[in-house]
Order: sequence, then C-alpha cells, then structure tokens
Amino acid sequence: MSESLTTKQVAEHASVEKGLYIIIDNSVYKMDTFVDEHPGGAKILKRVGGKDASKQFWKVCSPSLGGG
Repeated sequence: MSESLTTKQVAEHASVEKGLYIIIDNSVYKMDTFVDEHPGGAKILKRVGGKDASKQFWKVCSPSLGGG
C-alpha cells in the first residue's frame, strides 16, 4: 500500500469484511482477496488480521527470502 497507516488504523481492518490488513516488517498488506489462495490456509491470515504478523511470517518463510 502506498499510503501510511497507523497501527490503530490497521487494527480496524482485522477481518475479511473490513479489508484484512496485516503488518510485516513495518509494511502494511491488504490480504482480503488473498485469503482463499494463501498456501498456509485462510485461518492463519484471519488470526493475524489487523496485527503485526512479522514474527509469524518469518517463522515459516524461507531463509532465502530473509527469514530465520
């Protein structure tokens, strides 16, 4: 997303119906249209909706992409 959002604004989009935004490494991503395609399933995205998901993302991300 190109606009700056506060963590409070991201938290207001914690569900698919409200846009489902997540934060990864200080960047905000709108995930509502990706939920059904997410390789880890919709459940994990819904669980971190409106929150900083950096820790969860890098926990499962490939080291070649910069993760642990």
